[in-house]
Amino acid sequence: MGSRVGETPPETFSKVLMWAEITYRLSTGQGLTGSESIRSVAIGRDGPKIGAFFTKSSRPTISQSLKDLLAPDEKFKGLDLSRRALGSLLHLVQDSFAKGHTQRKLLNPGDRLDPGKDDFKPGTWAKLGEIQNYHTYKMEGEQAAHHAEYDKFDVTKDWAGLWGAKDAIAQSIKAVNFWVEKRRWEDGVEDWAKECFKYAADATPSNTRV
Repeated sequence: MGSRVGETPPETFSKVLMWAEITYRLSTGQGLTGSESIRSVAIGRDGPKIGAFFTKSSRPTISQSLKDLLAPDEKFKGLDLSRRALGSLLHLVQDSFAKGHTQRKLLNPGDRLDPGKDDFKPGTWAKLGEIQNYHTYKMEGEQAAHHAEYDKFDVTKDWAGLWGAKDAIAQSIKAVNFWVEKRRWEDGVEDWAKECFKYAADATPSNTRV
């Protein structure tokens, strides 16, 4: 989730929270419609605005719209941009619990069958807490292989068998319920996002170790 090796936890957190707010506001029509240029979006708490990551020659360019960012070259005439934005938010939430993207504190190490493995006692699963490292992704090599390993799962099995899945599902349900209610970002959604993506006091700069 970090954009580079060595990125500090506050840097990554501010970017994650920025995108969470943009996608949530867009999904609920709270101040964003998708027609806004990337340059004009002023959302961002303690870090750069989204326009800082685009230029006149990037794809999309800084002058193109949020719709161009979320649905580039979209051919489907029935596109619902609010649902596309919600999907992006859910992707962000779920990645934050995936072992290939973050290292979170394990809250129940005593439930492991073997301290060195991810198998848990029957009826238990990995219960995850604050983020200790926002990993950054390499497209090749050992880290990429490990990332791919955690992307594979037999969906006919109990989700308890996939690291982080239970927590990711619970947090996704909260996000969807906020969306259904059209809850205002300021009325509890922001607090939820800050808690969901929170990093630990001893969190380390982004790395590629999975």
